[in-house]
Amino acid sequence: YLEYYQAVLGCLPSDAVHVLPLFGIHPEFQGQHYGEQLLQALHDWCAVDEHSQGVVLDTGNGHYLEFYRRQGYEEIGEIAVGPIREHIFFHPNPQVSLGSTA
Repeated sequence: YLEYYQAVLGCLPSDAVHVLPLFGIHPEFQGQHYGEQLLQALHDWCAVDEHSQGVVLDTGNGHYLEFYRRQGYEEIGEIAVGPIREHIFFHPNPQVSLGSTA
């Protein structure tokens, strides 16, 4: 894990980002918009942090690449963790959503 985490840290656009390693929704609950809801809550929380520039997360599952892109993430790097290739994504610090109570 430490090797993986250090590789992720090497992709960060700055030290002023929140890093969300190993984010996921249990397969039983996928497709119910929980991922979008969790990410929106995270974005709202980060938006009130005046020192934050955004959120960095990663995935080794190619099926989730388009999901993160639809949520406003941009791929900023790729790392190898053994035989797995992890895609590193960045979402710039967003504005608080209108319906948020964060």
